[in-house]
Amino acid sequence: METYEGLQGMIDTHFHSRVMRQKGVDPVEHLKRAFAKGLVCAVDIGTELGDLEERSELIAEFDWVYMAAGLYPSYAGAEDLPSLVAELEASILEHQAASIRGQRPRLVAVGECGIDLHWDFADTACQQELLELQIDLADRLDLPVVIHSREADDPLLEVFRRHSPKRGGILHCFSSGPEMMRRCLDLGFFISFAGNLTFKNAELIRSSALQVPMDRLLFETDSPYLSPEPMRGKPNHPAFVAHTYSFFSRLRSVPMEELISQVAANVHRIFSLPPAI
Repeated sequence: METYEGLQGMIDTHFHSRVMRQKGVDPVEHLKRAFAKGLVCAVDIGTELGDLEERSELIAEFDWVYMAAGLYPSYAGAEDLPSLVAELEASILEHQAASIRGQRPRLVAVGECGIDLHWDFADTACQQELLELQIDLADRLDLPVVIHSREADDPLLEVFRRHSPKRGGILHCFSSGPEMMRRCLDLGFFISFAGNLTFKNAELIRSSALQVPMDRLLFETDSPYLSPEPMRGKPNHPAFVAHTYSFFSRLRSVPMEELISQVAANVHRIFSLPPAI
């Protein structure tokens, strides 16, 4: 499959325009080509304070690129977490006001936020506190959350048992097994698979993909990370989402047209997007 072929009707629910540019991957050029070949929607995800304006400018020309804003678990070591989340809230409210005036892309979620015990960002309790504060924020703003989880199933479920987000959310780049997936589905979450679904050693992820309900399924690239097979070793970009769609279609024996239609309906529901996609 050529890099920009086979995209008709597809959606990338999670990419990072700013990080792409930092790594020498031009997000504007790749989005132009992807939309020209049939990509219909994408969501640019935030991880840092103060990145909304820069990202807004990068994607300003694309009517069907939306945004999320959140604080990555790496912020959990800060001394005053409530103040950090208050800063995030202020930036989101400012962005929303500008988007109402047509000056900024629409913001559709809080995230990426979550818990990561693979890296030594901060102790678990601090990461849980930061996540709960952002779930509170999402509830106030009536937005879903985009959840990052790495080697953190149990502490993540502890947070959700105390405070499950009212608008639900997305388990992004899902990398756990079916039991964790079922628990999150019961809490109203959508499950998003990235390029690692296609990796040769991804049996655990595939076991979840084989069981995920079709009405809770999403796909993403997590660009510029996690390029799917057969593009591993190359910088990722939104057009590569076609490989993950194609892999899932073969894995579950779901016709591509049906898969594309169902994922579009799921994206519309979780992000409350206009019906045009």
